Amino acid sequence: MTLAIAKIRVYILIFFAFLFYPIFTVLAFLRLRDDGRKKNPRILIIPQFTRIGDLICATPIFREIKKKYPNSYLAVVVTPKIAGIIKNNPRIDEIIIFEDRDYLEFFGLCRLFKKIRDEKFDWSICVSADTMGTILSVYGLIPNRIKIIRQERNFSEILSDWMNNFLIYYKNGEYIPQLYLKTIKFFGIESDDIKKEVFTSKVGDEKAEKFLKEKNINTNDLVIGIGATAGNKIKEWPMERFKKLAKRLTEVYKAKIIFIDPKDFSLEEFPSLMKRLNLFIAADSGPIHIAHALNVPLIDIIGPVDPADQAPQCEKCVIIKPSETIKPTIFAMRPAGDEKETRRAVESISTDMVYKAVKSLL
Repeated sequence: MTLAIAKIRVYILIFFAFLFYPIFTVLAFLRLRDDGRKKNPRILIIPQFTRIGDLICATPIFREIKKKYPNSYLAVVVTPKIAGIIKNNPRIDEIIIFEDRDYLEFFGLCRLFKKIRDEKFDWSICVSADTMGTILSVYGLIPNRIKIIRQERNFSEILSDWMNNFLIYYKNGEYIPQLYLKTIKFFGIESDDIKKEVFTSKVGDEKAEKFLKEKNINTNDLVIGIGATAGNKIKEWPMERFKKLAKRLTEVYKAKIIFIDPKDFSLEEFPSLMKRLNLFIAADSGPIHIAHALNVPLIDIIGPVDPADQAPQCEKCVIIKPSETIKPTIFAMRPAGDEKETRRAVESISTDMVYKAVKSLL
């Protein structure tokens, strides 16, 4: 099945959800158990399926739910691409994998719907704000559906958002981690603790120690990690500037530089290496949020990304932005802007700007 046909299928699913909505609603509420469910709810979290940063920004709600309801059952549905980053999270009881074939094969979604129905969830929380979250919740017969609603929605969202019975409206420019926390107010949870969480594993720790030993890096060295790639190539800072920066840091600070290669560590293992860094430098991407969650000093070359959305906020975080005359073109919950302006924002950030930021942290 092509991507275009898969999108058509989404509209077909919306049509049948609309047609049979009363039946789905009755069946969903008939599945509710006794009053004990209020103390021990079964909750499905639906984040953005492919973005590491967005998933990490959602981790505060996992923690806050478990603090309020320690015996609740918390599941998260994600693709295999990013599942590793939450595999060691003790707040999560189950990770439901949304395989590519679930989306692209004709009956793939039906298998996923059945999986969700069999779990008998009481609540879903769609923090991704997209149509698929609504579809999974309705066909999964989840009676209580919380969803974030965007101001600039696509047509499928306009058609389907009304099927959610608890809504949070996103305002352009609102800080995403705080927005996510608003979704759990329906559980009687009021919190402004946006501290992200990422956990390591014993296997990852052992691999990181072996890796550093092989590179002749010890605990007394100043170790700086550089993430030269990003999930979206248009956001990437030029490699030659990273190399120039690395050379300068080596000469001035005698730093040991590690250019992070995704092939060296799985996403599950990567935090074990990250927490051993003294500083991490990268374009705005998932690894920046991993560093932030692990309290690693970081420099976020944010370029075209709107810093108001979800840029890390802490004393150990430095955000490198273009001049005020260059406006953001990449947003968390809004359509992207002109690609030429995106590259102009990236290219406007010089090596000297990043070096000064390193100097301020060191």
